[in-house]
Amino acid sequence: LGTFVALVVFAGLGALPMLLHEGDGGLLQPDCGRVGIEIGPQRLQAGESYGWQIAGPEPADYVVAVDAETVTVTPGGVATAAGGAVLAGPIGLPGCRSGQRVETAPAGTGTHQIAVFRRTPTGWERAAIAELRVS
Repeated sequence: LGTFVALVVFAGLGALPMLLHEGDGGLLQPDCGRVGIEIGPQRLQAGESYGWQIAGPEPADYVVAVDAETVTVTPGGVATAAGGAVLAGPIGLPGCRSGQRVETAPAGTGTHQIAVFRRTPTGWERAAIAELRVS
C-alpha cells in the first residue's frame, strides 16, 4: 500500500508536470518569437512562495516587476518600478528563456500583476503579464 501511495504522489506531483513541460522542469518553454511569462502557483496566501519564468527573443533586455505600470532603468543598470517592485532586471534571455525564480507573494490580498517589460528604442514597454491571486 505504501508503494502504491508513493507512485500516485509521484505521478501527480512529479511525472505529470514533467510531461506537461516536455521533461525540462521549466514553467514554460523557450520562445524566441514572442515574450511570455508563467507563474505558479497562480493562487496562494500572502507570504507564500511562487515561481516565475519568462521567455522571449534573445537580443533584448527585460525587467520583471510586480504591480508596476512602468519601469525605468538608469544608465548604470538600476531598474525602478512606478507603483510596484522590481523582481529582476535588466536581464537577458540566453536560449530565449530565463531561469526559474522564486519570490514571496505580496502582503496585500487581491490580484497582483507580474509584468515583463522589454527595452525598446524609446524606453521600456510592457510585453507580457501574468496574474497572481493572493488571499
